This record gives sequence, structure tokens and C-alpha cells, in this order.
Amino acid sequence: MNTASPGLIVSLTSYGSRIQTVWNVIMQMLSQTKTPDLVVLYVSQKEFPTLGQLPESLRIINSPRFQVRQVEDLGPHTKYFYAMQEFANDCVVTVDDDVVYPTDLLERLWTTHHTYPDTIVCALAVTLCFAKDGNYAPFLVWYKAPRLFNYASSFLSPCGVGGVLYPPHCFDKRLFDLRVIKEVCPKVDDHWITWNILEQNKHVLQLPELWLGETLAGTQETGLFNTNNRRVSDKKGDKRTHYDLQWEAILNAKKPLSAQLTNQWFAQWQNSVFPQLLDYFDPPHKMRTWFIKRWNHILSRLLIGAR
Repeated sequence: MNTASPGLIVSLTSYGSRIQTVWNVIMQMLSQTKTPDLVVLYVSQKEFPTLGQLPESLRIINSPRFQVRQVEDLGPHTKYFYAMQEFANDCVVTVDDDVVYPTDLLERLWTTHHTYPDTIVCALAVTLCFAKDGNYAPFLVWYKAPRLFNYASSFLSPCGVGGVLYPPHCFDKRLFDLRVIKEVCPKVDDHWITWNILEQNKHVLQLPELWLGETLAGTQETGLFNTNNRRVSDKKGDKRTHYDLQWEAILNAKKPLSAQLTNQWFAQWQNSVFPQLLDYFDPPHKMRTWFIKRWNHILSRLLIGAR
């Protein structure tokens, strides 16, 4: 968009059998209480060499606010990689191709953006957690940890599935490092974005009551979540999933910078997010010291019941 003020662009991607149902999400976006300037569907040029190969459900969408782009397939990274560069002066909202969204998703993201113009705004985020020794807790702990709402922090990892608004020029060129994306984290775009949020000192704000947790019928048989959420080992006590392996791969690829920054982040996390988590658990004042000492035990309790 070439306008005096930022526009609102919705970006998504789809593939395989899900291309048959993605029309539903596109129509949800076009019917929002806040109308986007453009909804762009990025599809694999290899899978769909011509637009005529797209299903009729997409070809009959007659709206000047909807476009399809054929691009190199970057897996889940496709939904942000091209839009953030093509529409660098605009707000880009990424959504998934298999989710039922509230009708006011864009309106609430957009309104909050105007209050916090430099902040990434989302409907769903997980809370980064550290163990007492300063190492990252397993991803399942992040996933099970209390959700922090209306609190801007670098230690929230926005989940693309819920809908995420990125302000104009949110990231620099480091986000678009194709070598790292392809070699290190090809299947987890959220982790790569989270690393860039931390490295580039961005903040994320999660809105309450905006994530419905509903998916489109017939779309969950395929999807990266099914693979990434699997445990890497059947060994007792090993809670790592493939999400953890890709996070570790990013940290290893970014050494020695990652080791240096992790020490800084751990100190910042202790002074910012940790008190928020304490407030959530609300231990009696006389027990707070004990609670802090038992933090690793609390983390392990968060894993009870986790797959």
C-alpha cells in the first residue's frame, strides 16, 4: 500500500488439502468489523504453477481486496516472509488457514496498535520460561505457563495461529535470513520470529478473550503442529519436543551471540516476567521466598498432564 498512513494487510498461506478450505478464512477476513485493505494468499509456485489450478472456491472470490501471490514455498515462514517485505510500510496481520476467528479480530488488533504503535499485538502467545540455572525451560512449560494479558514484553512468543499484527518496519533484514530459515528452523516460524523479537528488542502484547481455539472441520489431519509437538524421546523425564530441538538449533546457529544474550535475557526475565508469574500463582507473602527457591519444582508441575 502506498498511502500516507499505514494500511492493514492480512497475509496467509495454504497448501495441500487445506487449499480446499482456506476460502473460509479469507471470507472471515473480508467480513471483519474492521475491513482490511488487502488479504493476500501466498501459495507455492511449484504446487500451483498457474492460478487456474487453484480450487474454484478461491477463484470465485470476487473482491478487489483479495489477491493471490505465487512464490517459493518457505513452509510456515511463507505467511510473513513476503508480506513483511512487500508491504513494509503497512501493518501486516498473519493468520492461519485452518482457524475460526472472531469477527472483531482485526478491529481489536488495529485499535490496540494505535495505542501501542511499536508493539507486536496478538491474540495468543506463550510465555518464555527459564529454569533457575538460567537455561530455557522445555517448550511444554512455555505452553502450559500462565498467559500474561495486556502486558508488553519481549518474553512473550506470539503464536501465528491466533492472529498477529506486526507494525510497519517491525524487523530489520535479520528476520529474512533465508540460509538460517532453511537450514535451522524450516518448520517452526514462531520460534524464528521469537528469536528476532528478543535479538531486536521488540515487545509483544497479548489481548484477552480474542482466541476462540476453534479450527475448521477436516483440517487437523495434516499440519506441522502434529509433528512439532511430538516428544523426541520416550525416556522418562525427557520432556523435549521437536519445538525444543528447533529452538536449540537456532541458539546453536547464533552462537556465541545467543549465549551472551541469553545471560542478559535471563536477568531481565527475572526482573520482569517472573514477578508476573508469581502474582499469578499468588503465594502468601511469607511463602514467596520458598516459592522462588522451589521454582524448578513449579516448572515440573506445569508439565503434569502435558503430552
